[in-house]
Parts: sequence; C-alpha cells; structure tokens
Amino acid sequence: MTIIYKCIKILHPYFPWISHTLVWLFYIFAKYIMKYRKDVINQNLINSLYTDQSEVKKIRNKFYSHWRKHLIQIFDIIAFDQTRVLEHIECDTSAVENSKGGIILAAHFGNWEQNIIALPLFLHQKIVGFYKPLKNAVMNETMIHVRSKFGLELLPMEKVAREVTSYPTENKFYVFLADQSPVNLNGVYWNQFLTQKTPWLIGSEKMAKKYKMPVYYLHQEPKANGQYKMSLSKITNDASLEPDNYIIETYSQLLEKDILRNPSYWLWSHRRWKRAK
Repeated sequence: MTIIYKCIKILHPYFPWISHTLVWLFYIFAKYIMKYRKDVINQNLINSLYTDQSEVKKIRNKFYSHWRKHLIQIFDIIAFDQTRVLEHIECDTSAVENSKGGIILAAHFGNWEQNIIALPLFLHQKIVGFYKPLKNAVMNETMIHVRSKFGLELLPMEKVAREVTSYPTENKFYVFLADQSPVNLNGVYWNQFLTQKTPWLIGSEKMAKKYKMPVYYLHQEPKANGQYKMSLSKITNDASLEPDNYIIETYSQLLEKDILRNPSYWLWSHRRWKRAK
C-alpha cells in the first residue's frame, strides 16, 4: 500500500476539508491557470454538437465541475467502506440475472472510475477489468489499490487474449472501456458518431464472437448530488450469431444517446478523433 493511499485513507474521514481544499486548488489550477485541454474540449464540442460559443462554454464549465466532484468521490472510495459508496450508486442488474458472465462494454462517461470499481458490489460473478500500467510505479500501485478495493480483478492489457480464453470454464464478466481512440487504424470499424466519422476498436467484439459470449452495455445515468443509477442493457445473447460490427455499432448508438442526454458527463478532453483525421 502506497504512502498516498495510506494518507488519504487516514486523513480523509476525519479531516475532509483538507481533501476538498486540495481538490479545489487542483481544480482552479487545471481550469484557470493550466487551462487543461481547453482547446481540445472546445473543438470536440464544436465538431460534435454545438456551434454556439456560449453553449460550448456552458458544457465545458459543467465538465470541469463534474470532474472535480468525481475526484472527491475517488477519495471517498479510498477512505470509506462500501456503505458510503452504495449511498451514491444504485444498479439495475435484471438484464444479467442467471447470466454466466460475458463482456460489459462501458465508456468514459460520468464517474466511470467509481462506477466500474463498484460493479462487484452488484454482480455475483467475478469481474475482470483491464488497464494500461502507468509509468510511475507509485501511481500505478495506488491505482491498483483503489480499483480493486471492492473485488474488481485487474489485469494489464497485454493479458486480455490469454485471460478471455478461460471464459468457457469460468463464469466471469470482462469490462472494456470501448470508446478509446484506436492507436492503429488498420482493421477498425468506421461509422458516424456525434456527427463525425469515427473509428472503433473491434477486439472486444471479435473475442465475444469467438467464445459465443453475451455482451452488455453499461448505462451510467447521473442523478442529483453526484449519485448514479447504473443499468445493464443486453446487446446480444450470443455474439457469434450477430453480423460483423453489429455489437460495436449498437454500443456506439447507445453511448451516443447517453451523451446527448447528458453531454457534460462524457470525457471531452480525450483526443477521440486525433487519428481519424
């Protein structure tokens, strides 16, 4: 357990004002001094949804504000037990009742860190998440401690193929953040997403088809006071029965609807279309 993790765990429950002050200072620095990816956010919003500059500014400011609140919630995850987290999240798991596992496609929407970390509290099977290791060893270890606190099993991205081969014999859910920008554009799937020609990684769909897996989409609906209602929508019972690209196309449509309902909650600071151009 790292020093950072220990300090937050010890101090945050008794001196929350310290955490809130630090986050506020970081927020002010990132938004007003560093102007963290302001141009990227503006351009993504203009290209996707808005031409009115006042509307762009409004969504951008809400995005920064949500980002600050989400950071505090990560402090809560470190410092408190599952009771505190469950006060902020409810989850409808009716779509996966009697399921033996499968693939869950999620997105960088809302407080995806908190919500995916909390998934094991609602589902009975093992849940495996994949991550890209950070170069800084201390931050990487801290991230692993935070994300695995409630039972999420973490594996580095290079072990995806090897891990999923165990699916037929082990009932597991595999969580993928499927709205990443592809590093390599060879073999990607293209469609129109938020009015732009967009490439999509198809590795999760290929694995689902190979092992005849069910696939679900994770909705993360923001509520008042930083709360979320999660729900799982079934995309398919058996991916091998679907035409090519059906799963990714359906996923992108579901995500787009969520973004249009609550535009300030998506990760607009991500250079989603940098290679598409």
